[in-house]
Amino acid sequence: MSANEPQDPILKPLLIGNHVFPGIWQYMMPKEFLDLSFPAEERSSCMNCPKSCLDGFRPDYRCCTYLPRIPNFLLGLSTEVGQGFAQLETIIAKGLATPEGMNGTPRQWVDYLEDLEEDAFGKSQRVLCPMLDTATGYCRVHAFRNSVCSTFFCIKDHGKKGDTFWESVQTLGSQVEMAITHWAMNQVGFDVESYMKRVNSLSKKIKKVHVKGGGWSNESLRLLWGDWYGKEVDFFLECAALVKEHRHLLWDIANQSEIEEAKKFDRAMVKSVPKKLADQLDESDLDDSEGETVAPEDLWKNCKRSYEKLWKLKPQSYRLSKRFELKKNKLETEIEKYHKDRPYYVKKKKESDTEDHLFLRQDEFEVLEGFQESTLVDWSFFARDNVKALANPKDFISRIYSQKILTPVSD
Repeated sequence: MSANEPQDPILKPLLIGNHVFPGIWQYMMPKEFLDLSFPAEERSSCMNCPKSCLDGFRPDYRCCTYLPRIPNFLLGLSTEVGQGFAQLETIIAKGLATPEGMNGTPRQWVDYLEDLEEDAFGKSQRVLCPMLDTATGYCRVHAFRNSVCSTFFCIKDHGKKGDTFWESVQTLGSQVEMAITHWAMNQVGFDVESYMKRVNSLSKKIKKVHVKGGGWSNESLRLLWGDWYGKEVDFFLECAALVKEHRHLLWDIANQSEIEEAKKFDRAMVKSVPKKLADQLDESDLDDSEGETVAPEDLWKNCKRSYEKLWKLKPQSYRLSKRFELKKNKLETEIEKYHKDRPYYVKKKKESDTEDHLFLRQDEFEVLEGFQESTLVDWSFFARDNVKALANPKDFISRIYSQKILTPVSD
């Protein structure tokens, strides 16, 4: 271990399977979360972006043309590693630091929606995360990124089932982060209820709360920060210290803490969106209900349900669907060259959408080829030598079934 590497687990990336999560997830999530077998998501590789090949994304920006919300305590924790203080000061200088953490303005949200409308997401410089090191392509706060960034995969190996699962994890993580964010604010003496009233007061001048560069105006920031204005770094450090001190209680804290919302400001944000961008709004953006927020423990139940569906594979006979065909990778197209290390792929016979192509290693091809004939998938199937040779046999069979490449054979 390097002498400069942090010793505290909360400051280091958490590895579960082949996925890297922020170190704090081992404390803020339920204990059973650490035992999950996450989908490999082999097709979503940030440092070898498939969207750069498929959709013309910039290979140096990729999906970082988005401004994530990073909770206050994570910003504080990030100062203990690398150039953390410099990064935090950059966020503050850009006018992106609010008491809740790094937060974009309504103008930056509209810019993001414009990118979506113009099919410029991943290609435009209109919105770019300040935590992206454009020289290396790496995230400067990878071990402290938020739930959205931690659970986003542009192409899901398990199709719709995988999409549902990761969305449930993202929702859970975001809810826990927000609960801890507000808890920390109250603990340092920053009254969240009063803060939300100040946020709501900005709804009257929603189009003037930002400066030309996109960040919050000084006037807005003075209002939001109150007595803490000019002491933002100290504030984030205190929030981080609280989280470190109470790390083993974070799941309980998240379930017992109230989450306050600035509904009036949120409604004003939606109304400020130009009509031409209305199609880019999500249902959640348009939700104007005053209902109670869902407790993390209930969201965890949803996660477990979607997790069970993800891996559910009834012991019975399957065969390769007649709608699919196995093809040799001839390295002729850009997507074939992108997957030059995979000699075969499976695709729908009547569709040319390359995003749906599943490229296969030699050992995966040999197993899938066996499904040209009806094959019983039970414990004895997974005991076969060629199946056991796969890196993760159950993951492979489950995902090709989830994508309907395999179809059950009727008795």
